[in-house]
Amino acid sequence: KPGERFGNINLAFSILGEIPGGILGDFDASGELDLADIDLLAAAVRAGDTDSSWDVNADGSVNADDHAFWVSDLKGTLPGDADFNFEVDFGDFLSLSSAFGSGGINGWGNGNFDTDTDVDFSDFLQLSGNFGLSAAAAASAQAVPEPSTFYLAAVAIAGLAWTRRRR
Repeated sequence: KPGERFGNINLAFSILGEIPGGILGDFDASGELDLADIDLLAAAVRAGDTDSSWDVNADGSVNADDHAFWVSDLKGTLPGDADFNFEVDFGDFLSLSSAFGSGGINGWGNGNFDTDTDVDFSDFLQLSGNFGLSAAAAASAQAVPEPSTFYLAAVAIAGLAWTRRRR
């Protein structure tokens, strides 16, 4: 379940005592992965912070990859889900549109889905790329091969059968 202990990575950090609240990515120690946490991580990435507690994907650096990992792997949602309801829908679009083009620091809940400070076209592209999807549907879609994969496999099998028959 999103927001709970995350496999071996979370266990390793828990043993070392580096996870506030015991949940990887819970930077404000609130006991859940929420908007405050993703905004704190985005600020750390923007600042170039190298503290290992921000390195949630354990790749040795703190960057946008940690931000993406937090959203998809720790929280279990999609870019564009401004309200963390695990769906990218009209409510998320309204959040983004109300802050679109604004300067200053805007958080995830206002539609800032990357690590910069503004809500702009790149944020809109992330939302539009996932619009109408739920996190569960996106996860199951990744597990199912494309229909073209089945077509190619069928052609390859037919080709092998045809060559075998000619011998």
